[in-house]
Amino acid sequence: MSKKALFAVAIVVGVAFGGGRLSASGSPWMQPYRLSKLDWLASMLESADRSSRLTPSMAMATDYCTELHYFMHPPETILVLGTTFGPVPISEWDKEVEGAKELVAESAKGFHLPSPKVEIVRRDGDNLRPARER
Repeated sequence: MSKKALFAVAIVVGVAFGGGRLSASGSPWMQPYRLSKLDWLASMLESADRSSRLTPSMAMATDYCTELHYFMHPPETILVLGTTFGPVPISEWDKEVEGAKELVAESAKGFHLPSPKVEIVRRDGDNLRPARER
């Protein structure tokens, strides 16, 4: 090969391997990140729960309300943060917990993996306390 051809190959290889690093290294926010299946599951749960669930308390105009949020917690746990507003009856809270566990199990089937562990944390006012664990 001629020197010009070797030089051209060296430039192409240099741009291919180093070009991505130059554009991504400008800011730590631009570093590539690969989502895990647990990340995807938590995102799907959060969006599915937001778009399809209306708590009975909101529909029946009672004096309490619950709100659930889903987060991934490595290695194989989905953390469900439940916030309660007002005096939520324990039977209603139990229904919310069971519904969240069922939603996690159903959504996990889409990944053809066993259901991850579900950890429920209930927040009443400023206090965080574990409610139940699967």
